[in-house]
Amino acid sequence: STVAIGRMFAWGRQVGRRFVSTEVRRRVLEAASTQVASYGWSEEALARGVASVGLSSASHGQLRPVELVDFVAEGCRRELAARIDESAAELAALDGWRPRLKKAVAMRLELSLPWHERRAQALGLALGSSLTGADDVPAAIPALARLADDLARATLVEAEAPVSEARWRARHAAAAAAYALAEVRAVADTSPDLEDTVLFANRIVDAIGDAADAPAALRDALTAGALAAKSLGGAALSILPPKAVGALPLLLDLASQKAGSALSLVADSMLDRLLHALPASPVPPAPSSSTSSRSGSRPNPEPNP
Repeated sequence: STVAIGRMFAWGRQVGRRFVSTEVRRRVLEAASTQVASYGWSEEALARGVASVGLSSASHGQLRPVELVDFVAEGCRRELAARIDESAAELAALDGWRPRLKKAVAMRLELSLPWHERRAQALGLALGSSLTGADDVPAAIPALARLADDLARATLVEAEAPVSEARWRARHAAAAAAYALAEVRAVADTSPDLEDTVLFANRIVDAIGDAADAPAALRDALTAGALAAKSLGGAALSILPPKAVGALPLLLDLASQKAGSALSLVADSMLDRLLHALPASPVPPAPSSSTSSRSGSRPNPEPNP
């Protein structure tokens, strides 16, 4: 009943000054995600999600559109992790880590297709808003860190010798940078199935080279990639909120600085916080078709770095 669900809200966990039951929150966001095609990543979509689970229309104020973006992005990430495991043999057959990373990035872009028409709005929210509202770390940072774990994991092969932590960090940074740039390029992409963005991402991965042996080369590649993305997507970027556009260089600089392990050289306090927001991750097991990465059903459509 509505009363019972309302009590679940009251008994739920605190998010800032708000209280939202984890289960009710999931149900509302899942329902709201089906409204994105019609209403965008908006208060209206959230309100309709709230109504569909029997809550009062005022309850949607407990959630913000950026949380809807993050919820759907996380669902797509889980689906990607499952597809990477299912494609373990196909990935292992590719010659080298770069083709595997290209394949994984293309898989993630494919998952974003149902949300492509609302991509610019999602990118603007993710780059311009934090999840908690209590800090200045864009929601895109933790989302990108989680995604980079899976993209980089796709480059590992069970039959090969384990990669060193240094090489893993470099691949992780390369994955984060390649996908961040691909998202920017995709904003202006009108090609079928984001074919132009896939080709663009492939060029970025190729430009990165052997990042583990040459972190300076990785930073140079990111700089070139950022300029290319800006020139290709400039018109589309003009519709993003200024705060979102301003956060993009920080996002890219974040990945390049992390790759070079040059934290001690970072003077700007905000960038230093962002660098720490993309934490080091341990080297994970290689993809395996015997591993079940699926965790619940994937919410319907999205885009987000």
